[in-house]
Amino acid sequence: PLIDGTNFKINGAQGSDGQVLTSTGSGVAWEAVSGGGSFDPDGAVVFNDSSADVDFRVESNGNANMLFVDGGNNTVNIGSADQGAVRLGQVLNLVQTGNFGGMALTSYSTTDNNRCLIDFNKSGQATIGSHGVVADDEDLGAIVFRGDDGDEFLDGAIIQANVDGTPGNGDMPTRLVFLTTADGAATCTERMRIDSSGSLGVGTTNPGSLFHAAHSNGGTNPTARIENTVGTVAANSVLLDLNFSGDDSFSNCDYIKFQDSSGEEGVITGDGGGRVYYEINSDYRLKENIT
Repeated sequence: PLIDGTNFKINGAQGSDGQVLTSTGSGVAWEAVSGGGSFDPDGAVVFNDSSADVDFRVESNGNANMLFVDGGNNTVNIGSADQGAVRLGQVLNLVQTGNFGGMALTSYSTTDNNRCLIDFNKSGQATIGSHGVVADDEDLGAIVFRGDDGDEFLDGAIIQANVDGTPGNGDMPTRLVFLTTADGAATCTERMRIDSSGSLGVGTTNPGSLFHAAHSNGGTNPTARIENTVGTVAANSVLLDLNFSGDDSFSNCDYIKFQDSSGEEGVITGDGGGRVYYEINSDYRLKENIT
């Protein structure tokens, strides 16, 4: 009988601890888990314990590889066994056809500071669990956006973080860098960075002020443009506000300075008394009858 009292038997035999029922082609039989492992529903389960490079696969309704652990390549795949997009030894591979690929992170909490979180951690040591200080300019993490050119995936844009100075205990100076790929190119070029001091550089890797824009185009295309696209400009509209907001009694402070490679050419200056005037280094404006 299949059931003898409280025992479950197959072909008159009761399986021993760790054995599972498997199909033999002509029936079923008790067998040990492949690779010498064991299955305990109330304890830890280990697959591929003897390093036999055995894959582990879980099917869903409509996807034969909803979860695929590749024992030989040391990757965990969700959605497909194909690992063509894994190029740098990444451990987790998510693949989706149609709809939206990727993942959703959701947090439910009444605590304001609780939220979804992704950590990019980088240690200067190669041993898991150990700590070692990272070095100046070292990569801390990156998000890479890639597109298929018909033959392979190419980098289209990158957001990356780098150490920006000399780190130490309780000190981690960092910059955030934004790169894009130009038309006709196959690699990314840096376009903008926020350095460890908080300065924003556009077109420069060494911002010399809180906002520094650099442009090498010698044509009529301006380096910067401020535009109001409203159809009818209202009375008292302001396009640009230059404001010494912490001081109402300053004198001889420059609002705008004009310079070229030879130095200062002129300034727009305020005297703190409500007057703003333009000064130039040349005495051109004092001369008469100039032709």
